[in-house]
Amino acid sequence: MNKTGFGYLRLPEKNGKPDYELINALTDRFLELGGRYFDTAYTYLDGESEKALRECLVKRHPRDSFMIADKLPGYKCRDHADCRKYFDEQKERCGVDFFDVYMLHWLRREHGADGARNGR
Repeated sequence: MNKTGFGYLRLPEKNGKPDYELINALTDRFLELGGRYFDTAYTYLDGESEKALRECLVKRHPRDSFMIADKLPGYKCRDHADCRKYFDEQKERCGVDFFDVYMLHWLRREHGADGARNGR
């Protein structure tokens, strides 16, 4: 695997929104050079990162030509049902049925579900 990834955190903007035309060109070039790993998160760019990934990568390239890493917004989850809710929302925002890598992000005791708060 190529050890370089393409992060969708700091994307070029136009009029305060992701510049899809430029992001398309950057994404295409990354793939042309053998890159496959793309990274996003629920909170990146107030949710616009996952949408940009859907528009600039997922809708334009075969799913088997890339890998996507996303991150659970742990600070928003208060129980197990919240984890599922955000996971499903992220799949929809990214336009995918699965993630190749899914990370538990920003886990802290004060943000955790009851089990974490109770030391379980």
